[in-house]
Amino acid sequence: MTPVLALVLALSLPAEGTLIVLDKSDATASIHSDAGGPARLKLPTGRGPHEVAVSPDGKTAVVCDYGEREGGSTLTVLD
Repeated sequence: MTPVLALVLALSLPAEGTLIVLDKSDATASIHSDAGGPARLKLPTGRGPHEVAVSPDGKTAVVCDYGEREGGSTLTVLD
């Protein structure tokens, strides 16, 4: 069984027009109000964030943390 770690963080941004940008080397998720705007919020993730999926209502996002040289085994939940 693979261990899973969930980190829950609060967001207060509208879902429509919000862009989440992952930085693998910095292990962060930057929240932008639109594709051209500056980051409104920068949040920590697990090591090597790679993909992010957002719930249909836009209230929750889950980041897959790939890890570094070894395989990743965590998820970061942005709520």
